[in-house]
Amino acid sequence: MNVVGEKLASDDKIIKIQAVGDIMLGICSLSSLISDENIPESIIKNPYKIISEINEYFNGDIRFGNLECSISNTYHSYPDKMKPLMMPPPEAVDVLKNMNINVLNITNNHTFDNGFESVNETLVRLTDEGLRCVGLSNKYSEDGICTLYIKNKLVTILGYNLCESGETAVVEDVVCEIQKWKNNSDLLILSLHWGDGFEHMDQPSPSQIELAHMFVDEGADIILGHHSHTLQPVEIYRDKIIAYSLGNFIFDMENKRNIESAMLEVIVNLEDMRMEPRLIPTIQYEGSVIVDELRLGSIENKITKFDQGQPNYNKYYKKSKKTNRQYKFNLILDYIKILNKIPIRTHKDIITRWINKITITTN
Repeated sequence: MNVVGEKLASDDKIIKIQAVGDIMLGICSLSSLISDENIPESIIKNPYKIISEINEYFNGDIRFGNLECSISNTYHSYPDKMKPLMMPPPEAVDVLKNMNINVLNITNNHTFDNGFESVNETLVRLTDEGLRCVGLSNKYSEDGICTLYIKNKLVTILGYNLCESGETAVVEDVVCEIQKWKNNSDLLILSLHWGDGFEHMDQPSPSQIELAHMFVDEGADIILGHHSHTLQPVEIYRDKIIAYSLGNFIFDMENKRNIESAMLEVIVNLEDMRMEPRLIPTIQYEGSVIVDELRLGSIENKITKFDQGQPNYNKYYKKSKKTNRQYKFNLILDYIKILNKIPIRTHKDIITRWINKITITTN
């Protein structure tokens, strides 16, 4: 494993960590399949447009995001209207470079959707541009762990997928890794793709809260969560920071709660290692990610200390089932609307993905 240092311009007395949620630079939404204005085609035309209004904000020492897709030249081998799902073209790397992202989580439930070769190609393309990838091995780290030496402090970033599909981590193994690294790191950051079955909720599940607290108790300083496709609270627990889900930073979902997100900034005081979080609200608007000025006054309400009383498990799970049923119902309706507009090969791809999800959920 290599320890990679870099010269970064910011105050010598602090470390600034910036993080965003899910980054999907390929096609996910069914409506995008029949549109010439979808994200990957927009990137091919102009890889700067989607982040042109927001990239100036990425000026921290660590600039983190969760990459929800594999980047491959295979995209260009598909005919128009038959583009693959969850696979952006190689031009997508330019988007990430121009965002100034320097660390990406790449282990999640969609990592291997387009095969191992696409994943390997993604790792090569990203690491050749100097981007660190956590969760899977890359040329900077054989074990998928990112270590950065910043201002005489060693920062370790671990990444895990806790969903039921993809390369799934075992909780006990995560705890062992935290214990292994906590005494050798000045700052330990944990990236978690989690909350399987509770997507689209505005709050984390009671089991996630318990798990997060356990990880902090074991030594994690900051938890960066993703997967729900919604912005969830940032908790201050024992003076540590837990971002349960930072929502969709770039994604082609159209629901309001799926396009509203935020950038988390954590300022670490190097004198006493105390941390102060703040949120910058973002929204996807007309093909670009912009700062959401309408939410500037209310976004800090998302930073909270959860009540330590007994959580209402039954109430949460009941609401979660209702939310996900509604989401799936809307998804089927969208599919019916475009049945005659997409080719048979694409139908096969969509149905195969749905069957795989059902199989994983019921096993």
